[in-house]
Amino acid sequence: SAGGGWTGAGIGSGRVDMLDDADIPTERYARSTAAVAAAARFGAEEAEFMALLTEVKHSRGLNIMSTLRMLGIAHVKDTMIGGPTLRGVSGGERKRVSLAEALVGGRTLLLLDDISTGLDSATLHHVIKQLARQTRDLNLTVVAALLAPPPEVFELFDDVILMSQGTLVWHGPVGQAEFFWSGLGFHRPLRTDVPSFLLEVTTEAGQLQYASEDLLARAGLLGKAPGSTDRPSGGAGWSVRVRGDGGSDDGAAGGVGGEPEGRFVVHVAMAELAYWETPSGRAHRRMLAEALARPKPSKSDTINTATPRFALRPHEALAVVLWRQSLIAARDVGLLKGRLIQTVVIGLLVGGLFFQLFDDLSTAYNFFGVCFLSVLFMSMGGMPQLVVAMTTKPVWFKHRASSFHPAWPLSVSLMLVAVPLQVADTLVWSIIIYFMVGFTYTAAGFFTFLLVNFCVALSFGALFRALAHLVPDPQSANTYGAILLLLVVVFSGFTIVRGLVPPWWIWAYWLSPFAWGFNSLATSEYLAPRWQSLPCPWGGTDSLSQCALQRFDLTADSTWVWAGVAYLLGSVLVLAVVSAAALELLSGPQQVAAVPDAARLQRERERVRARRHAAHRQQQQRQQQQQQQQE
Repeated sequence: SAGGGWTGAGIGSGRVDMLDDADIPTERYARSTAAVAAAARFGAEEAEFMALLTEVKHSRGLNIMSTLRMLGIAHVKDTMIGGPTLRGVSGGERKRVSLAEALVGGRTLLLLDDISTGLDSATLHHVIKQLARQTRDLNLTVVAALLAPPPEVFELFDDVILMSQGTLVWHGPVGQAEFFWSGLGFHRPLRTDVPSFLLEVTTEAGQLQYASEDLLARAGLLGKAPGSTDRPSGGAGWSVRVRGDGGSDDGAAGGVGGEPEGRFVVHVAMAELAYWETPSGRAHRRMLAEALARPKPSKSDTINTATPRFALRPHEALAVVLWRQSLIAARDVGLLKGRLIQTVVIGLLVGGLFFQLFDDLSTAYNFFGVCFLSVLFMSMGGMPQLVVAMTTKPVWFKHRASSFHPAWPLSVSLMLVAVPLQVADTLVWSIIIYFMVGFTYTAAGFFTFLLVNFCVALSFGALFRALAHLVPDPQSANTYGAILLLLVVVFSGFTIVRGLVPPWWIWAYWLSPFAWGFNSLATSEYLAPRWQSLPCPWGGTDSLSQCALQRFDLTADSTWVWAGVAYLLGSVLVLAVVSAAALELLSGPQQVAAVPDAARLQRERERVRARRHAAHRQQQQRQQQQQQQQE
């Protein structure tokens, strides 16, 4: 120290700096002084550190970041996953994202199948090592099925389960698995690692390859198996007597033409019996016996440990799903740009075709055509919702199986996320069409036109989403969507007026949102004073408004305008309920294990052996012919 002040040591560049309080400028505050020193010492690391703090400000964020870093995908945390039509992360990173989705949920039991696909050896070793650490620290249970794991990964597990033909042949510590098979008479060569040996020794060809001479002699296969020389003569440890027929009870011993490939040296049933006599087998048998002998607790003795199906409360589930769908929609900028460009181009074409129509009966029918085209364009704008809804279904089925959230938050979120695009689409279309065609220039008329078009867009968007949630695949969705759109166009009240619809089809007219939207637009326009002030050209006391509406079997009453709006909004709610019910009740793609029939599998094996034997005989005949020709 110097001058009686406090001295600190800065370890930044390998040297120690002595700081004296006499060197602090008098004009600074304590906070600003410390801030300048921190900025100078940390530099760019400060921004990275603060960004990390914002991400891990709660335990959930800390869990997410630690899991992403453990799996080696923290650098792609802000990258889109991608798919067939969208570039995103790589295949291995996609696999790790799926694994992260399972790990961050706080589950006490994890069943992992083939998680090594797409992972390099170093990443797989790191992932399994972290899983093992979490398993021991948090008292978890992890069962992982790996495809030919490397030896260093295999040694990270506590126990290994071996099955052959649906039968358990070993379940015990990893270090004792090889010793068990050595006791049966199978020995691992030095060039073969333990995982490969354990996988192959449960097969017929593997047993013939690794069996000792004594075991092959007892099975009557000595000299017939490949590589029968230089074999150990016996085994140590647990032992089991092997019958002279090799333990084959299925009549396949010896194969075709004396080939040994189709038989077990130690049959699966014999290996299972040997396993139950090992310390691991006896321990598992004792554990099962104690569990079965334990008296079943009564209802009064049990503690209610039931947990709700969903961890999120309803409003929390809606907020989470809405946030996720909003992110997905915000990143799909191409859909927004493409739809708005399409709206402007088609709007200008329709507006130019029906530019500034006159107020007479000859052009009155053209206004009906514009109303029809307006509803048609808004209804076809809901077709992209088919694709959006179909892409969310596989994710939803996975989330439903994991009890992430109920179906209704997804249905409501899809509806709410589509609203901004529908508002922009309706606003651009209505401004172009309304003023170019020459509808009545009043604020009430314009906003009614805008409201009806918006309700039509909402209704057809909900209709196509419900259809996508009801059908099983995209092909069916496109087919039924086209048929549905054709039906609502035919029974719209413009293609076929209501009075000409057959009685047995009139229900389609009243159920069609297209008809209600067309009715509202046409009635709203022809109730304007400029149409009611003109006389009907056919004479009488009716106005031009009444004459035009009667030609399409419409009523000159403003009640039908708001009835159409109410019907369209009500259909949105009903279809949202239908979508939620379809997502909740309809089953997704069923993942059923394909277990072949035993008899059919045996016939296929015999057929393969016969072909192999025939090819072997043909090769021998060719060799004999070549030898004869040489002689």
